[in-house]
Amino acid sequence: MTNWEKVEAILNVGSAICAMMAAKVWLEASMLKIPPHTSDSYEGNGPFSDALNLQSKKNAVAASWAAGAALSQSVALTLHIGVAYVSAFLKA
Repeated sequence: MTNWEKVEAILNVGSAICAMMAAKVWLEASMLKIPPHTSDSYEGNGPFSDALNLQSKKNAVAASWAAGAALSQSVALTLHIGVAYVSAFLKA
């Protein structure tokens, strides 16, 4: 296994870990219990708005993990294509 293949494997594992973390956090966000809308909710206070704020924060964290997975995969793919191109160029 060449050094480039090792780096590509590390990026792929990192992408899988990020994707699993995104799925975990999004699952947690989707399972939050949102209490009924009450009169204090209109002022931005109370359990309803607190639950929505927590869900929003979890969704933002999950989206960040998903972005990490996409970034890692794009770097791995770019590296794979670049190494293949250079190898073909050197053989020619």
